[in-house]
Amino acid sequence: MENERSCYGMCCVVSFLIGAMVGGGIALLTAPKSGKKTREQLKRMARDAKEKAEDYYDEMKDKAAEATEKVQDYYQEAIRTVESTVEAAKKTVQKVTE
Repeated sequence: MENERSCYGMCCVVSFLIGAMVGGGIALLTAPKSGKKTREQLKRMARDAKEKAEDYYDEMKDKAAEATEKVQDYYQEAIRTVESTVEAAKKTVQKVTE
């Protein structure tokens, strides 16, 4: 459930950033500036967007690694719990059959 909420939140952030970039690009293209200045500004915006996307990718990669580690830990704990339960059940069956 928590993962669904964080995924929904991240989707909203990504959608917002894409919308902001598209809106900014349209504003730049319609602004009364020279072509050279507009191109420079677009290049700057593209570079900034690339850096933000790379940062976002790195952040999501780290979160995915953390989530994978947690799942592996839960899995190992579940295995230990099942094994101990099976052992306890075996001992109980042995006591009852004796």
